Amino acid sequence: MFCDLVNSTHLSVQLDPEDMGDVIRAYQEIVSEAVRRFDGYIAKFMGDGVLIYFGYPNAQEKDAERAVRTSLAILDAMPALNAGIAGGNGTRLAVRIGIASGIVVVGETIGEGAAREQTVVGDTPNLAARLQGLAGPDAILISAATRDLVGDIFAYEALGARALKGIGEPVQVWRVAGVQAEEEEDHEFETTASELPLVGRDEEIGLLRRAWQQTKEEGHGQIVFISGEPGIGKSALVDTVRRAVRAEGLTRVTLRCSPYHTNSALYPAIEHFKRLAGWQPEDGSAVRRAKLESSLTPYRLPREEAVPLFASLLSLPLDDGYPQLDLTPEQLKEHTADAIVALTLEEAERQPLLEVWEDVHWADPSTLDLLGQLIDQAPTVPLLIVLTFRPEFVPPWPARSHVRPLTLNRLERPQIEVLATRLGGARLCRRRLSSTSCKRPTGCRCLSRS
Repeated sequence: MFCDLVNSTHLSVQLDPEDMGDVIRAYQEIVSEAVRRFDGYIAKFMGDGVLIYFGYPNAQEKDAERAVRTSLAILDAMPALNAGIAGGNGTRLAVRIGIASGIVVVGETIGEGAAREQTVVGDTPNLAARLQGLAGPDAILISAATRDLVGDIFAYEALGARALKGIGEPVQVWRVAGVQAEEEEDHEFETTASELPLVGRDEEIGLLRRAWQQTKEEGHGQIVFISGEPGIGKSALVDTVRRAVRAEGLTRVTLRCSPYHTNSALYPAIEHFKRLAGWQPEDGSAVRRAKLESSLTPYRLPREEAVPLFASLLSLPLDDGYPQLDLTPEQLKEHTADAIVALTLEEAERQPLLEVWEDVHWADPSTLDLLGQLIDQAPTVPLLIVLTFRPEFVPPWPARSHVRPLTLNRLERPQIEVLATRLGGARLCRRRLSSTSCKRPTGCRCLSRS
């Protein structure tokens, strides 16, 4: 990833060197903070340019996505930098960013002192630099490989094939427009993959369905812990019960923990209540405040108490119509957690509620405390809470009679073959399934020859 400032030369003419040095340092701190947040590595500062690696020296999950999120975080921080510039005569600083993904060879360290750096060989750094040069102010341009890696998490503008200096063939270029708006809950599972029946998970599906049925019939909440390695099918398993709940017309809620917000207190709850209130990026403070008030109106929690608590949770400023919260940080945390639990239990009292917490291994400590309270209170209402996490996560809560652990193991070979057939649209050779020798000709395209 290459990032540099736009209009810095023009500003440097208007400011004295010391003031300009302060601006550059503030900009570099913005970039450094964003890179640290998403586990990147600053390879080199070059005046107002920065070269950043993702995937080296340490590989992380979703490195390409981390690079794009870093870029968006830098763009978000630029208004504050511009607001702090004095004597700029209206000059507005912007950034332009280029991101490319591919294989490089990191060589030995060369140079001495401040000039020490590691050699990087490959087309990817050159491509990222050319994309950065092509970008306009406050624009993020990415390569085709990066676009393929990050998928549809972000909104894009296709810029078509561009001829870039030093690159043999024209390359497809995309501009990142922002984070893609989350899908509505009702459309969450309408995908071809989710319509396929799960393979080899009958026992696990049965456990989830029984837990939901018991929750509805007896009115006592249940907790199911689903543990499994990445990609083994935790979300697909949970989708089966979510679809069943949707078909019944009952309430289901999904809260997702994020690897990018492991230090952000109550991040999943914050995102949930933003969606519940229906906030849009273009909404101002007054509109957001009105939407928050409307979303809390159906609940019994007193408005003069609920609105300030949730406004504080969502970092929303309030007008003089509400009392100031005279609470210590610890008291504010406790009151906020109590309010979230109260709203959840009230929702479940109205009708049976399914609440799914995904990727709890990324949860922050405050979220884990909140989950502990929900787990304790769940038996008092018809509430099924399903938590998914990876094997390295050890639930910090004591054992409860209403908690059911469920570990997903890898599928057996016959189940894998059936799954591959369904996904690939091929037909399995019956001789292969019966473990007999296949006598079909070499041109046979069945899975026994794959």
